[in-house]
Amino acid sequence: MARPRRPRLLWIWLSVFAAIAVLLVVALEVTSQPWFCGTCHEMTPAYEGWLDGSHAGEPDDPTADCMDCHSDPGIVGYLHAHVVLGLRDVYVHFIAGPPEQVEESYVPESRCLLCHQDEFDDEEFAKDHPTGEDEYCAECHRDSIHTNDRP
Repeated sequence: MARPRRPRLLWIWLSVFAAIAVLLVVALEVTSQPWFCGTCHEMTPAYEGWLDGSHAGEPDDPTADCMDCHSDPGIVGYLHAHVVLGLRDVYVHFIAGPPEQVEESYVPESRCLLCHQDEFDDEEFAKDHPTGEDEYCAECHRDSIHTNDRP
């Protein structure tokens, strides 16, 4: 009597699904790395400027990487940055024709404050320093994060 084919077919589909899931996780991890961002010529100046800035830290242990500043926290922000914004970037890079350098990438103060809120708890610091509500952090601090010239 022949064995039913359903269990074997189920294992094949589960294996395919698992392989796709692993590939997606690896792709998300690789595309989250700063060096990956620097592979597109229009991002190279920003990447090199970040390497020279205060947030690069050690090569294998950045103080803050691209995703820390350029995506909202949590899985929704992470996936939005990769799926929505990432696909837009792929379209611009391969189809629309990229600029020589990325001109603007707004980073809301709330992302800065995820790491720097403690500084505002220091009364001495806070009394002379504008809050994120008063000023845009990058107006004064952009050059310490990315040292490259703005286009």
